[in-house]
Amino acid sequence: MADPLTAAQQQVQKYRDLLRDNPQSPERNTWRDGLASALCDRLTPALRPIRPDEAAAAAREGIGITRELLAEGAFPQSRQGFAKRISEAAGNLPAAEAVTATEAAVVVYRQLAAARPDDMEPLASVAGVLAARLAPRQAAAGQTEGAAASAREAVAITRRLLAAPTLPPNAAGYAQQVALVARYLPDAEAVSAIAFAVDVYRRLADADPGNLRQRDLLAGELADRLAPRQWAAGMRTEAAASAAEAIQITKVVIEDPAVAAHLRGHGRRILMVAQYLPEEEMLRESEFAVGLYRRVTHQDPHNEGFTRDLVWAMGVWADRLERAGQRAAAAALRSDAAKAARYGEHSLAGQDIRFSPGAPISVVARNKMQLDLFAVGEDGRMWSVWWHHRWEPYFQLGTKTFPQGTVPCAVARDVDFMDVFTVDGDGRLCNAWWSAGDAWKTEWPPIPGGGVFPALTPVTALSRNSDLMDVWLVGADGVLNGVWWNGEWKDWYVLPGPKFPHRAPITSLSRNDDHMEVWGIDEAGAVWGIGWNGTWDTRNWTLIGGKTFPPGSRIAAASRDTDKMEIWVVDEQGAVWGNWWDDGWHDWYPIPGMTFPQGTPLTAISRRDGSHLELYGVGADGCVYNAYFDGNSWNHPGEGGEPRYWFRRGEPKDTFPLRTPLAAQLRHLSGPPQNLTSIDVFGVGGDAGIHSTRWIQEWRPWYRIPVPVARFQKPIVSGGAAALGGWAGVNICIDGSVQWYGHAHDSGADGYDFGVAFYVRSGRYVIALSHNGSVSAGSREHDWEEIHPPRDDFKSILSDLVNAEASMNMQYTSHIGQTLEGVVTLAVKWVVGTAVGVTAGVVIFFVVEVGSLVYTGSFGAGSVVLENILWFAGPGNTLLAVAAAGIAELAFDHKEFPIEAYRLINDHVFDGTLPERDRLRITNISGNKDVDGWHVPFVMPSIDGRILLNLGEAGFADPVNLGVGRGGGGRGHAMIPYEVLVHELVHAWQIDHTGFALSWLADALSSSLDGPSAYEYGPPGPEFASGFTIEGQAAIVQDWFYQYARNTEDPVAGFQQLTSNEAVTDPYFRYIHDNIRTGAY
Repeated sequence: MADPLTAAQQQVQKYRDLLRDNPQSPERNTWRDGLASALCDRLTPALRPIRPDEAAAAAREGIGITRELLAEGAFPQSRQGFAKRISEAAGNLPAAEAVTATEAAVVVYRQLAAARPDDMEPLASVAGVLAARLAPRQAAAGQTEGAAASAREAVAITRRLLAAPTLPPNAAGYAQQVALVARYLPDAEAVSAIAFAVDVYRRLADADPGNLRQRDLLAGELADRLAPRQWAAGMRTEAAASAAEAIQITKVVIEDPAVAAHLRGHGRRILMVAQYLPEEEMLRESEFAVGLYRRVTHQDPHNEGFTRDLVWAMGVWADRLERAGQRAAAAALRSDAAKAARYGEHSLAGQDIRFSPGAPISVVARNKMQLDLFAVGEDGRMWSVWWHHRWEPYFQLGTKTFPQGTVPCAVARDVDFMDVFTVDGDGRLCNAWWSAGDAWKTEWPPIPGGGVFPALTPVTALSRNSDLMDVWLVGADGVLNGVWWNGEWKDWYVLPGPKFPHRAPITSLSRNDDHMEVWGIDEAGAVWGIGWNGTWDTRNWTLIGGKTFPPGSRIAAASRDTDKMEIWVVDEQGAVWGNWWDDGWHDWYPIPGMTFPQGTPLTAISRRDGSHLELYGVGADGCVYNAYFDGNSWNHPGEGGEPRYWFRRGEPKDTFPLRTPLAAQLRHLSGPPQNLTSIDVFGVGGDAGIHSTRWIQEWRPWYRIPVPVARFQKPIVSGGAAALGGWAGVNICIDGSVQWYGHAHDSGADGYDFGVAFYVRSGRYVIALSHNGSVSAGSREHDWEEIHPPRDDFKSILSDLVNAEASMNMQYTSHIGQTLEGVVTLAVKWVVGTAVGVTAGVVIFFVVEVGSLVYTGSFGAGSVVLENILWFAGPGNTLLAVAAAGIAELAFDHKEFPIEAYRLINDHVFDGTLPERDRLRITNISGNKDVDGWHVPFVMPSIDGRILLNLGEAGFADPVNLGVGRGGGGRGHAMIPYEVLVHELVHAWQIDHTGFALSWLADALSSSLDGPSAYEYGPPGPEFASGFTIEGQAAIVQDWFYQYARNTEDPVAGFQQLTSNEAVTDPYFRYIHDNIRTGAY
């Protein structure tokens, strides 16, 4: 059978031959008509996609013949058909020619309508060709006025057609025709025409109230056509009304489950038409529309197209928030959009607490087990978060807003009082305060009697004892202002002398109850200080000379005992210089080995033991660096024994924006003989979160202060006469980190060793944590907090974990070594036994060392049997548990993957993208039986990083010929050598190229339960990752291999057939070429 182009050419040639060979035949007009039809209706469409110029020539010739027939009066009964042929073929001509030809067709339609004035059908044809053919072609040819005239005539005719009280059956089509052609009319006329069409849709909807399809069409016309043209015509009120009506109707329509598949389109409609609403309504409906996009994406999280649309919609909403002046909300939304783009919609849960990267923080410790932090958030409000054995949730200090960059300064007068000071947007020094047993006072009243300061002026404050507070800041005139409190606020005072730049940071320090010191850098870069020892004397301003620094630089200060003070500053070259006082100032000295960006603020603390000083700053690489003085030197041995002054605290990934002001707090946890101290350092990172690290005998990893989106807590309750109580909890945080905390107390005479296991379960996912502790008469309280780093797999299922369930098991015994076994035991009973039946489950263990599981069972490296469960490990602490009921044989043997088979498959199927051969192990473990009694092979990663191909005894003995001759899992063919290996190696490839995310694992487990249907796949076209199941992907490669590698004589030679033209033009080969062979999952 000839292809369409060849067939069309043959038909054209047939008529040409007839006309050439029979010049006098009475059938000539019939053949001319046949030639014109073959040219216009067959040859032109066949040529258009490949040779448009030839298509135009064919159309031109066919139109010409047809016009000749019309002019000659041939076939009068076919005049409408001739006109239709001309109007359709004209679309293949250049713009001007197309207009001329279409106008000729319109003339014919008009003649036909005039001949039958009482018949509406010819008139409808005139309107149709004007609207659908002539007006668009006139517009394409630049004939704007002509297009408007054609559109105007089409609208007028259609109005006549719909003028009857009863609408005709095709009224919806006529209305749509009017709405479409209105685009060629001036705005006012277009609005009138579209409003008429909308009225027709409204009449149709009212006549059939239960027809949601009609209402949906009405909403679409309002949103897509009427509101935009009303807006363009300056009819803002009318546009808003049309938009509101469209949205209201759409919200009714989407309540019908039958339209669930179209939610994305409805979301786009609402999002786009919302732009015509007043600002507040626009933002509200934009949020609603994004919610629809989220619903669609949540149901199909692996669909990259859905995710891209969601991210786009969030961007539109964020742009509108920013234009409305809600910059913080816009920034937070863009951050969520970036998260969704990377981790998927399931990562969106809860509300983040965000701060401008590099924002100032203030920290105080009112007792040794308490930390309170303060910072202005992206929303302009003052936020606080506190730690007492664990971090509690953030909270706002009132509703007052402050400019971004506002510097808070917190003071704790004693364990029962805290004050926070800052300059508000009006330039007033304000404060909020807290006292034990009472709530925060967050009205932020101005300090009485104060002047107006430049906004963002930094404040410094201190408390010499529980009854006194002093506050200083630089006024608009560059003079230092101060105010103090002693039961009430006293009069303001000034300390004239050096002139400081606007918003200059001032540093204060109290080395004992009777002394206060204040320092700043003046407009010339000189360092000045003044002290108080009962009174202020402005003659005592002291120039700490010999060195100048950039004006506006922040001075760091500390006192290591009552008679010593130290200060440090970064100079113009980025070097750190220090000076010290012990009854007089000394020469400036450098702390070498490190340069910081100019203007870097340093932070200093002292252990107040007469010797130790600590200095912190953010280096040019964004990492935090620390220098410390031990009473003798700033110079200490580095990791290799070489002398070092500065030490990076954290890993290279732990970075902050340059010039981030750090906050640091030292706490004395115990006295002699241990003298245990703690140092906490804080800064706002590039992710807009507050990050911290802690030193207690050693530096701990950096972590983000938790922002929980899911919180779970259970009581610790002992049975019988035991007196062990408390609680334990897990918080799943917005960045994918996990906060694991608890408190145990002993209220009796006996002491207890205890072990706690805590589980959070959502669907197939389980987070498991454990903790061991001890309480006794000598130490009745035991607290713990662990913040585990963010995990990408948690981010991808965050919204699922919000609705998770929690369970806890507590055992108190002197045999703490049993806790690990108890954790696994409970996980087996609770997870494998209830969450996913008797087949499989995913457990993410924290604290429990995965490697140690190997030694508690007898299974061998890479897996372990506990509680008759086969456990395998993924990356980190991800465990896969397969119940014994799902495994035919638990006897475990393993061996290397055959080298020749590996080379053949890797070279000819995967093109070198398989995992290294030494990572692949073949085992004799058998999987579940299928409906035919076949032990289905399965693949999973092991603890040691290898990938196990579990092929059962038969596959272990002869992996190449496993399954040969049997039906391939419902594939409809008898399998060939290497085929099973190819299929299972696709799973190994998936594990290697996806990072073995939990979502992959869940899909794999789901496939194992779905039976043969999991191996089915549809026609080519969808994306490899999102369009097919895990097993479907493997089946695509398997079937392609079977189709083109079959060779009954020599299976090895069959691999050479995979380069045949048939193999590489197979429609599914695109997935082998574009995905499998490039490693692009």
